[in-house]
Amino acid sequence: MIWIERYRPTRFEDMDGRKQIVNALKGYTIENMPHIIMHGQSGSGKKTALMCLISHLYGEAPEMRPRTIEVTSGSKKLEVAYTDSDGYMEICPAKYGHHDKAIIQGVIKEMGQTKPILSMFGGATKKTAIKLVAIMSAEQLSVEAQAALRRTIEMYSGCLRIVLVCEELSRLIEPIRSRCFFLRIPGFSNTEMVDVMNKVLEKENYSVPVQTLTEISEECVGNMRRALCVLELFCFNMADGDGKRVKTQDKCMKLEWELIISSITLIIKSKQTSDGFIEIRKLLYTLLNSCISSRTILLELFRQLSTGVDSKMLLLLCRSALMYEERMKKGTKGIYHLEGFVASSMCVFAGGA
Repeated sequence: MIWIERYRPTRFEDMDGRKQIVNALKGYTIENMPHIIMHGQSGSGKKTALMCLISHLYGEAPEMRPRTIEVTSGSKKLEVAYTDSDGYMEICPAKYGHHDKAIIQGVIKEMGQTKPILSMFGGATKKTAIKLVAIMSAEQLSVEAQAALRRTIEMYSGCLRIVLVCEELSRLIEPIRSRCFFLRIPGFSNTEMVDVMNKVLEKENYSVPVQTLTEISEECVGNMRRALCVLELFCFNMADGDGKRVKTQDKCMKLEWELIISSITLIIKSKQTSDGFIEIRKLLYTLLNSCISSRTILLELFRQLSTGVDSKMLLLLCRSALMYEERMKKGTKGIYHLEGFVASSMCVFAGGA
């Protein structure tokens, strides 16, 4: 088992550096708990906070079981995968694209209409009759799916509690936001990340220099999941023993697709020509063929381009990124909008915008 799963806290008492979040969630029971939106950057601990909340509500960590169900969307039948335990279900409708509305209407409504097994036995309480549904990557749901979810929240609020886990709160429609309690999960500070990594290293019986841990924490920018993955890779390479992998330790801080985007950034800043544009197009196709989403490419490219520029150039890059992100959401061919953003950025750095 990888380290991020092996050492994931399952109780509020085990969560490091999350006192305010623990205090906000610890007072809830399944009866008085509202619908919740957990939002924050990737790797900030949203899933961990959710698992600790479930352990608190039901008295023990959930034993998740993989399930599949067949859902009909128009003339197409989908095999929808999700995980559940007694009284709890976790699902990600967004990964099924424009079929997410049918999944909301089918799977989640069906769960709201059925009773948990425990509630059918004598002495059942209100607690056993209320179920918890966690929707992952909620910001990626289509507007139609979010509208269907809003109606589901209204109809089954007596027997369902919905937890929406997302990175961007602004992409959820206002009717859903107005019905939920917001809980922002902030990223980890560098000190907190170093402390957690030291605890993991102690349990795994590894010794890593403090300078290396500091570099990992600075590179991961509050993303604990990534920090632990990089640390595990570092320890794996360090334990190889043949001395060949030690030379490449500095490269494990960045993923391959991020290095490609760094190359694109360098070309945009230094080579605003047609040859440079063609070279970038090939790199963009390489990224898209590696299943890196066009929006992820756009955001990372903007982040790298905006580093170290003056306020005027930053404003122009922001306008361009916002425009092409909006077009990307409405269109189906991300490569066109990525190329448009690259061309616009070249004009900015060439002084022609």
